[in-house]
Amino acid sequence: MRHFVICPLCQAKFYIDTNAKVRSELPRSFMLTCPICHKTSFFTPYNVSVESSALNTTGGALLGGLIGLAAGGAGAIIGAILGAAVGESGEKAGSDAVQRFNSS
Repeated sequence: MRHFVICPLCQAKFYIDTNAKVRSELPRSFMLTCPICHKTSFFTPYNVSVESSALNTTGGALLGGLIGLAAGGAGAIIGAILGAAVGESGEKAGSDAVQRFNSS
Protein backbone atom coordinates (compact mmCIF):
# COMPACT_ATOMS: atom_id res chain seq x y z
CA MET A 1 0.00 0.00 0.00
CA ARG A 2 1.12 3.53 -0.71
CA HIS A 3 -0.12 6.19 1.71
CA PHE A 4 -0.75 9.70 0.46
CA VAL A 5 -2.26 13.07 1.36
CA ILE A 6 -3.56 15.92 -0.77
CA CYS A 7 -1.99 19.36 -0.31
CA PRO A 8 -4.72 21.80 0.78
CA LEU A 9 -3.11 24.65 -1.17
CA CYS A 10 -2.10 23.23 -4.57
CA GLN A 11 -4.13 19.97 -4.49
CA ALA A 12 -1.04 17.88 -5.30
CA LYS A 13 -1.09 14.27 -4.15
CA PHE A 14 2.10 13.30 -2.35
CA TYR A 15 3.15 10.06 -0.74
CA ILE A 16 4.20 9.61 2.88
CA ASP A 17 6.45 6.95 4.36
CA THR A 18 4.44 4.79 6.76
CA ASN A 19 3.47 1.14 7.15
CA ALA A 20 0.17 1.80 8.97
CA LYS A 21 -2.47 -0.82 8.20
CA VAL A 22 -5.33 1.22 9.76
CA ARG A 23 -5.69 4.92 10.58
CA SER A 24 -5.39 4.31 14.34
CA GLU A 25 -1.73 3.36 13.78
CA LEU A 26 -0.96 6.91 12.58
CA PRO A 27 -0.17 9.83 14.92
CA ARG A 28 -3.16 11.92 16.04
CA SER A 29 -1.76 14.88 14.11
CA PHE A 30 1.35 15.63 12.10
CA MET A 31 2.84 18.29 9.88
CA LEU A 32 4.04 17.69 6.32
CA THR A 33 5.57 19.94 3.70
CA CYS A 34 4.24 19.67 0.16
CA PRO A 35 7.06 18.89 -2.29
CA ILE A 36 5.32 20.98 -4.99
CA CYS A 37 4.32 24.29 -3.37
CA HIS A 38 6.48 23.88 -0.21
CA LYS A 39 3.63 24.81 2.13
CA THR A 40 3.74 23.10 5.52
CA SER A 41 0.30 21.90 6.58
CA PHE A 42 -1.28 20.17 9.55
CA PHE A 43 -2.80 16.72 8.85
CA THR A 44 -4.74 14.09 10.80
CA PRO A 45 -5.13 10.37 10.02
CA TYR A 46 -8.40 11.16 8.22
CA ASN A 47 -6.45 13.17 5.62
CA VAL A 48 -4.46 10.04 4.70
CA SER A 49 -5.65 7.68 1.97
CA VAL A 50 -4.00 4.63 0.44
CA GLU A 51 -3.78 3.06 -2.97
CA SER A 52 -2.64 -0.37 -4.00
CA SER A 53 0.96 -0.90 -4.96
CA ALA A 54 0.68 -4.61 -5.86
CA LEU A 55 1.78 -5.91 -9.25
CA ASN A 56 -1.18 -6.12 -11.57
CA THR A 57 -2.18 -9.29 -13.42
CA THR A 58 -0.44 -8.18 -16.61
CA GLY A 59 2.81 -7.62 -14.72
CA GLY A 60 2.54 -11.06 -13.13
CA ALA A 61 1.87 -12.67 -16.49
CA LEU A 62 4.84 -10.89 -18.06
CA LEU A 63 7.16 -11.93 -15.24
CA GLY A 64 5.91 -15.52 -15.38
CA GLY A 65 6.32 -15.57 -19.15
CA LEU A 66 9.92 -14.34 -18.93
CA ILE A 67 10.77 -16.98 -16.35
CA GLY A 68 9.02 -19.67 -18.39
CA LEU A 69 10.88 -18.57 -21.52
CA ALA A 70 14.00 -20.13 -20.08
CA ALA A 71 12.20 -23.50 -20.22
CA GLY A 72 11.15 -23.09 -23.87
CA GLY A 73 7.97 -22.07 -25.71
CA ALA A 74 5.57 -24.26 -23.72
CA GLY A 75 7.24 -23.10 -20.50
CA ALA A 76 6.60 -19.48 -21.46
CA ILE A 77 2.87 -20.11 -21.86
CA ILE A 78 2.62 -22.05 -18.59
CA GLY A 79 4.74 -19.41 -16.83
CA ALA A 80 2.48 -16.62 -18.11
CA ILE A 81 -0.64 -18.39 -16.85
CA LEU A 82 0.89 -19.09 -13.44
CA GLY A 83 2.28 -15.55 -13.24
CA ALA A 84 -1.16 -14.09 -13.98
CA ALA A 85 -2.69 -16.22 -11.22
CA VAL A 86 -0.06 -15.09 -8.71
CA GLY A 87 -0.45 -11.45 -9.80
CA GLU A 88 -4.22 -11.63 -9.45
CA SER A 89 -3.91 -13.13 -5.96
CA GLY A 90 -1.53 -10.34 -4.88
CA GLU A 91 -3.82 -7.71 -6.39
CA LYS A 92 -6.82 -9.08 -4.41
CA ALA A 93 -4.86 -9.02 -1.14
CA GLY A 94 -3.69 -5.47 -1.90
CA SER A 95 -7.20 -4.22 -2.66
CA ASP A 96 -8.50 -5.79 0.56
CA ALA A 97 -5.80 -3.97 2.56
CA VAL A 98 -6.60 -0.67 0.80
CA GLN A 99 -10.31 -1.07 1.54
CA ARG A 100 -9.59 -1.95 5.20
CA PHE A 101 -7.43 1.19 5.67
CA ASN A 102 -9.74 3.57 3.82
CA SER A 103 -12.77 2.38 5.79
CA SER A 104 -11.00 2.58 9.18
